[in-house]
Amino acid sequence: MKKLVIASGALFRELVGDFMMVVCIIAPILMGIAFRFLIPVLENVLCLYFHLPQIIRPYYAVFDLLLAVMTPVMFCFAGVLVILEEIDYGVAKYFFITPLGKKGYLVSRIGIPSFISFFYTILLLTIFSITSTGFTEKIIYAAGGCIMALMISIFVVAYAKNKMEGMALVKLSGLFI
Repeated sequence: MKKLVIASGALFRELVGDFMMVVCIIAPILMGIAFRFLIPVLENVLCLYFHLPQIIRPYYAVFDLLLAVMTPVMFCFAGVLVILEEIDYGVAKYFFITPLGKKGYLVSRIGIPSFISFFYTILLLTIFSITSTGFTEKIIYAAGGCIMALMISIFVVAYAKNKMEGMALVKLSGLFI
């Protein structure tokens, strides 16, 4: 466990040093603000324009689900970029022969950010949810988002040969989301 904490600490120090990685952590907040405050305004404008009682309101849960999925995806995306950068520099293979091992390396780079994003997602859904979902639903949304983010991360790490291919695969997987 101590090995994972040390390896994860190195990951977070690297994340803070890269502006793009910091944006991956701030982007869900911006998305939550947009969903919470702009979508209801857009609903009112569209209802007035088309003279209908509701247009987007039946789909509010979809926006909550999108926030619940994109938050872990953004966190894991940052971890995937670190992995691909370490593969590009040839450093990753040296982590595999340390006591951390291959599984510990993947857990520290993808698993720990996914675990943290679970709680971050619950917090964001509590603050920015536009539906009246209960706490149990928020936990289910966050868990589903983390599972999806883990699957996408493993897919990208398995098939990307470098950081550029990894970014393209993450964007391609965003289409499927």
